[in-house]
Amino acid sequence: LSLLNVSCNAQIQYWGEDTYDLENVKFGINVDKYYSKAVDIKKKWKPSEKFDHSMRYYSKDTIECITKDGRKDTIYEYGSFETTHSDVLARFGDFKFPYTGMVADKKGGMIGIIARGYLKNTVEVDSLLLSLAAKYGYMCLFTKSLHDDKNFAWRTNDRTIQLYVKAPNEGIVRTVLYYEEDEKGNHKLTGSGKRLDTSCEVSLFVTKTQYDPFLKQINMGEWCDFHCFDAESDSIYLRGAEKLITELDLVLDAETNYLTIPNGSMPRFPPNAYSDHPDFAYMIYNWLENHAHDGVEETAHGDCDVSFTIDKHGKVKDIKVEKVHFGASGDLKTAAINAIKRLPQFIPATQNGKPVSFRITTSISF
Repeated sequence: LSLLNVSCNAQIQYWGEDTYDLENVKFGINVDKYYSKAVDIKKKWKPSEKFDHSMRYYSKDTIECITKDGRKDTIYEYGSFETTHSDVLARFGDFKFPYTGMVADKKGGMIGIIARGYLKNTVEVDSLLLSLAAKYGYMCLFTKSLHDDKNFAWRTNDRTIQLYVKAPNEGIVRTVLYYEEDEKGNHKLTGSGKRLDTSCEVSLFVTKTQYDPFLKQINMGEWCDFHCFDAESDSIYLRGAEKLITELDLVLDAETNYLTIPNGSMPRFPPNAYSDHPDFAYMIYNWLENHAHDGVEETAHGDCDVSFTIDKHGKVKDIKVEKVHFGASGDLKTAAINAIKRLPQFIPATQNGKPVSFRITTSISF
């Protein structure tokens, strides 16, 4: 058993030969040796040559650092090239990262490692945050930029752990295609749609704490996104959030040809004329078309998009007007929120046999 534990905790010896375990970073390794089986892009590759995608490329840069109080040091940064989203060069628990890089001190010993990748949405970001909190503590340092980029940090023993989360680009819209597979394994296009790209770029950085003052001066690639944590940082407590399923988590049900929750079921109306149709999103829209004005004389006119959560008890909460379309008049936001409040209590969504909260976005016309 002791030999097995030693083997499981051992890190890979050369960059790219396997997956680096970010939960057990070992400082002090010879970084030149670590990259010795890769191709130095500055010494062994010319701009006139094509990249050999079967190879691993890296670069090495020298940074002469100086802090505000006059401290000086020399560090070396190593960055990777030509990695793809399908690569898995590092991981923290179940989270995979396709990009890695290292920082070495002037003697060549490793003093920091970075891993970068993309998570599907903010729900996955929260899951990674809680995984880090479970290992390093639920109290952490926190800063937020003007662009809503977030940086979380923990200091423990001789190391600083930082998670940088870049805000999703809400202006990017992706085309989504749905395919159906027949008994022979052939795929037939059954539908398409569009959805906002909610993926979040994240970077995880583990460094020796004594080198924190120099991190701002690392300037290659995404490394410059990191900022030192100082007295201006806030401390926050990370709490485990209720599991929330969104429309981005849905999959196409091969039997009904409608989107549903993996290993679960969508919310449902209580027994009435809207409860039996398999397309829950359509029935929400249909209900609002017929009942948005019930009992209320609204003066608002126009269209808007509204999101809300149906919690694990079937109750509607957290209503938010996402977008008011051109040409709207009157207090359309208030009218839309009032319409959502008049929705009935639902039979909640389920996953793996348990009730879960589900967040949906729909449009309303007045």
